[in-house]
Amino acid sequence: MKNTITLLTLLTLLVSLGSNAQNNAVSEYSLFNNAPQSPQALLSCAGYEAYQQPMDDANYSTARTADAEIDLTAHESMVDGGGVITPMINGNSSGLKIWGISAEFNGGFIGPCAEDDIAGTPFNLTFSDDNAGQPGNVIASVTGTVDNINDTAIPFAFTSVQEINLSFPETDMSNVSWVSVQRQAGQNAASGNQCLFLWVNETTASYDDYSQQDNAGVFAPEVYDLTMCIDQYVPPQPVPSLRWYSMLALLLAIGFFSTRLFVKARK
Repeated sequence: MKNTITLLTLLTLLVSLGSNAQNNAVSEYSLFNNAPQSPQALLSCAGYEAYQQPMDDANYSTARTADAEIDLTAHESMVDGGGVITPMINGNSSGLKIWGISAEFNGGFIGPCAEDDIAGTPFNLTFSDDNAGQPGNVIASVTGTVDNINDTAIPFAFTSVQEINLSFPETDMSNVSWVSVQRQAGQNAASGNQCLFLWVNETTASYDDYSQQDNAGVFAPEVYDLTMCIDQYVPPQPVPSLRWYSMLALLLAIGFFSTRLFVKARK
């Protein structure tokens, strides 16, 4: 009996050590903001009307690495007004806005990464349903292309927060509860150190204060929300062909001359 208890204790300790090692591996790729914050307002989700969880420049504290360079992915859930994880988009989407930064990593984040090319580096985007509070079945995996980047001039640590607008192939979001972001491997710094992308959080407590990060498939929950806005896909309106314009012009011409002939006949 004593040997059994000892064995169980040892197994528990090993599992605990493994879990702590995993959490440490993830946490070392976190960056905490120490720049002064100047309360203003929620940044805009204009143009992204399907789901809005924008950055509040008065309420942010952490950025989490979401970069293929080290196989870290960040996951954010969609929630209803009561903070319950659930699909929130009835239809298709093709655009995502997030806020983040780029930083040079050398055993820790040491400064901005001027050599990084966020605008020219695609993002891996994954849309999943919910499985007991973490991403479940993958509904779609797509590549997000950066349409444009805007410098918000909002300070974060040693740099400023960037607003990143992404487009991706039209995707049915009807059963999607989780959005996962991972920047594809980009350029290294001139020093040879890694340039990593970090997704910025928001802490207004308007949502569920919950997200997930995984390291090669091992999940670690986080007690804050990540910033994102998702659009509602609107199909492009068909443009009438030249043939239809020609037919319209012909009908107008026939009507014009018919009217003139009728007036002459009356005279």
